[in-house]
Amino acid sequence: MTASLISGVIQKINTLVGGDMLQTISSNLIEKISAISEIESSIENIEKEFKMIQAVISKANKRLSNDPPYLAWLDGIRGIALKVEDTIDEYAYLLSQTAVSESYFKKSTGFIKNLESWNNIVTRIKKLESDFEKLKSRSDRYGIALPHVEESSSLNVIMNQHIMNYSYFIDEDEIVGNVEEIKVLTELVTNDRRECTIITICGMGGVGKTTIVNYVYKKQEAARNFHCYAWVSVSSTYAFDELLKRIIKQVLLQKERNVSLEIDNMDLRHLVEKLKIELRDKKYLIILDDVWQSDALLLYNIFPKNDQGSRVIITTRKENVASLADAKHQIKLNALSEEASWDLFCKKAFCTIPENRCPEILIRWAKKIVAKCQGLPLAIVVIGSLLACRDRKEQEWKCFYNQLSWELSSNPQIKDVLNLSINDLLPHLRSCFLYCGLFPEDADISSNWISKLWIAEGFVEEKGKDITMEEVAQGYIKELVYRSLIQVVEKTVYGRIKKFKMHDLLREICIATSKEERFSVMWDNPHQTLRFSEEARRISVQKGSDDIQPSSGSSTLRTFLLFDDNMSYSCIEDALKTFRLLRVLSLRSSKIKEVPEVIFELFNLHYLDLSYTEVSKISKSLGNLHKLQTLDLGFTGVKILPDELSKLKKLRHLYVVRVLDYTLQTFDVFAGVYVPISICNLKDLQILRCIEATRDLSGNLQKLKLLRVLHLWKVQQCFIPELCASVAMLPNLTYLALSAINIDEVLNLNFLDPLPDLEKLRLLGRLEKEILPQVFHSLHKLRDLALCWSGLKEDPLGSLAHMSNLVSLYLVRAYDGKLLRFRRDYFPNLKHLFLRDLMQLVQIEIESRTMINLYHLQLSGLQSLQCVPEGLPFLSSLQKITLQHMPQEFMENLSGDEGRLIQHVPNITFLF
Repeated sequence: MTASLISGVIQKINTLVGGDMLQTISSNLIEKISAISEIESSIENIEKEFKMIQAVISKANKRLSNDPPYLAWLDGIRGIALKVEDTIDEYAYLLSQTAVSESYFKKSTGFIKNLESWNNIVTRIKKLESDFEKLKSRSDRYGIALPHVEESSSLNVIMNQHIMNYSYFIDEDEIVGNVEEIKVLTELVTNDRRECTIITICGMGGVGKTTIVNYVYKKQEAARNFHCYAWVSVSSTYAFDELLKRIIKQVLLQKERNVSLEIDNMDLRHLVEKLKIELRDKKYLIILDDVWQSDALLLYNIFPKNDQGSRVIITTRKENVASLADAKHQIKLNALSEEASWDLFCKKAFCTIPENRCPEILIRWAKKIVAKCQGLPLAIVVIGSLLACRDRKEQEWKCFYNQLSWELSSNPQIKDVLNLSINDLLPHLRSCFLYCGLFPEDADISSNWISKLWIAEGFVEEKGKDITMEEVAQGYIKELVYRSLIQVVEKTVYGRIKKFKMHDLLREICIATSKEERFSVMWDNPHQTLRFSEEARRISVQKGSDDIQPSSGSSTLRTFLLFDDNMSYSCIEDALKTFRLLRVLSLRSSKIKEVPEVIFELFNLHYLDLSYTEVSKISKSLGNLHKLQTLDLGFTGVKILPDELSKLKKLRHLYVVRVLDYTLQTFDVFAGVYVPISICNLKDLQILRCIEATRDLSGNLQKLKLLRVLHLWKVQQCFIPELCASVAMLPNLTYLALSAINIDEVLNLNFLDPLPDLEKLRLLGRLEKEILPQVFHSLHKLRDLALCWSGLKEDPLGSLAHMSNLVSLYLVRAYDGKLLRFRRDYFPNLKHLFLRDLMQLVQIEIESRTMINLYHLQLSGLQSLQCVPEGLPFLSSLQKITLQHMPQEFMENLSGDEGRLIQHVPNITFLF
């Protein structure tokens, strides 16, 4: 975290010193406030110091990660970096205020007050420069050896710890679970395929990759089935020549040839030649354990392809490394099942009891302990082995369970293995991963939500004008998945990661690491006074107390995430009064009915989430939040936003949807919010949902060239031409939602020019002449379409069939006809089809070879549909049918003979 903290501080300094803020302040005022020039010079010196420290840390030998003197030095650097960050933020604020209100500061009282603030900044920076010198003197005084460039001979000190941790799986009778994976691996190793084959086994640290390879390795008796073999652990950083030396030595050792000195003195070219000679005509088995980089393919390319039936097995935590093998030669290793986890635990914890049977009195706590391990073999074995030595008394095991989170995050056998994955991350990605630990246990974390939090924190790099930071953040999530650090819970219909979660063990280690490095703390004790750590930058309140004790640490807090919806308004307000430098504030689902005015004094705020609260009014003070990037007022009672919204020049995302009808049965289910026309001057806006349309607003939306998502409510026919003209001039728009002002208003979209890049379209309201508009013929990239209350008289499917990329189709009170006909070759990529409240629909015809990839069909409120569609058996890919508010005749037919039509569907859900 120290590296990422320093990187962030350097970035802030670059932005500040290299920016144009000083240009807005007159030279006359700079002369009066001489501190400005003095501060600039000192900050540049601090930047140089940090860049040198950054270089030193990046070259740190991995052995120093547990070296107490080095860690003490690192902690000192971290403390200085945190204070520098605070000072930079205060300085930036003071600079901006001086630039904005220069006329005020020229007055005597304003000037004196301002001068005191500047002098205070000077004092703090001089103190920081002094702290640097003191730390250096301390390091010299106590002989602390700072990191030096790693030598290849020292790179592999951690290589063999994995296989030692897995020694418990060596015997055949100890193997538990992963039966299918072992069977597949055995077949891939022993089949008659003559071609040299790469086999990869991928999974998170501690899941048993090395274990099953070792099991197959031993069982197949490599010495008998292969002419030669080698097993090397690779590590996250390795020297290519050292790896070759170890492979060659293992191969030669099988010939009983002692050539260590000869091999040690070879250069890289001769090592490659030697390896090729030794393996040229042989059937070999090479196991590369715990590979971290895809450049392992270079090593594989050195191995001769001799058609002798050779095998190269790679174990890895990273999916991009696993993809080096053909898809049919990749094995994905997941956590053990509940049953297998229990069997493995009992074998370890009750190894001295006949049949490894758990005593009845311990079953409750043993089950809780196993559940906490979430199927991770490493954790189950370590914890089970510890408990094997404990008294088998209920109170003893209860106490152990109550401290299990600490045990899991502190046990070196577990922590060292999992920390390898965390420490391999680049600084910015490591910060993003640690941030995930702020969410509650077992939480399904929204990708969209956490992406915006990362951006607000400054963790997401800008990579040019052709890619947004939101897209970069989504790339970070994919990277964490590829590294087996988070688990995908749900994907969108387009295949993008929608929700993910953390394994409990990784989360516990994440929380412990964050606390140790002063990155963040998590509060979940409602019975104790809520205190803010002096230097913890972020706090997540999951179970809070109404007793808050402010401290000096409160003023340096950057993130406050509230997950406890029972915390009182007064408690929240008291806490907020001390959060001077806050960047992220989430009060989602809290019990507040009005916005504490103190929030609008948080000059450093980048993210404000008041969604799912009872807030109904936003004050004009909103305009004070000049750095705000995201404002989430979704599902609140807010109806209007003040004119001061236009002062938020950094705003990227605005969410303001209201819900009027939770039954979802009426036209006015949702409502928008009135915003000033000046919102169209916010050039950074990318998401705007859901706002009330006006003629003036519609005509000016074309100014928002970065807009990607636009939801407009209360659209009227009288200004649709202006709206269509604006929408056509939004080059980045991918999601458009339009809702008419009432059930009778017509949405005439014939004015709309082609939108070839649109991916998502939702229309609520009657369409002109009750037919689909001409623009639909240009929507070739459309993947999600919702038509609601459209009043269509003719079957719309023929006019939509050309949309070959369509993945989701929603028809809600959209069609007043009696027949829907899904013809052959319609919608080849459709996965989700929702038909709701089509009141006149009597028949659904489904031909063969239509919707060949349909996964989920939902039928709801089709009051005239009595017969189950006979063509349902043609939908062979269908996995789920959801039925809701269907007529009695339909349900009776379904429970009778027509039930045969859905026998092939594994999941049938009835909603009432």
